[in-house]
Amino acid sequence: MKTFFSLLVATLISCGLMAQTGTVTGTVVGSNGETLIAANVAAMPNLKGTTTDVNGKYTLELEPGVYTITASYIGFTEDTKEIKLTAGGTETL
Repeated sequence: MKTFFSLLVATLISCGLMAQTGTVTGTVVGSNGETLIAANVAAMPNLKGTTTDVNGKYTLELEPGVYTITASYIGFTEDTKEIKLTAGGTETL
């Protein structure tokens, strides 16, 4: 019984922690309108980042807060947007 209770408490805590993030999603496109494969997308100030998939899409899971999201790709001008992310919220850029 003690093991079951410990497992239940651990599960509830981990579920609560998972709800403490928000999601930033989007698609990176070039000036010609075509999606950019393997473009870099970074969130400042925590330096968490990712790259886009074959469709130019990306997803970042971040703690709530204010972030500067930067997309960069060799040969293209860097693009930067500021967002405010809430717990459980989603921002699409």
